[in-house]
Amino acid sequence: MAEVAQKHGRSAIVECAAGVAIPTVRRLGETLARQPAATLVRINPRDPRAPTRAISIAAGALESINAIEACVTDLAISSKTAH
Repeated sequence: MAEVAQKHGRSAIVECAAGVAIPTVRRLGETLARQPAATLVRINPRDPRAPTRAISIAAGALESINAIEACVTDLAISSKTAH
């Protein structure tokens, strides 16, 4: 993870529907997000709680990923038209 951040800048760990019953994925995401240039995005409709500096989304995975994609696309279009 540190190599990725060093090469490309910031990174995001997107965790979809990882519940609390089997916390393995949650722990991995939280561990990876401790890197200075990393942010955890936790998407879970039932238990979106996340550590400090993380982004919590209380919605379904597909709905959330589609919304994130739309925002990124809008930002990219805005960025191109601003130049």
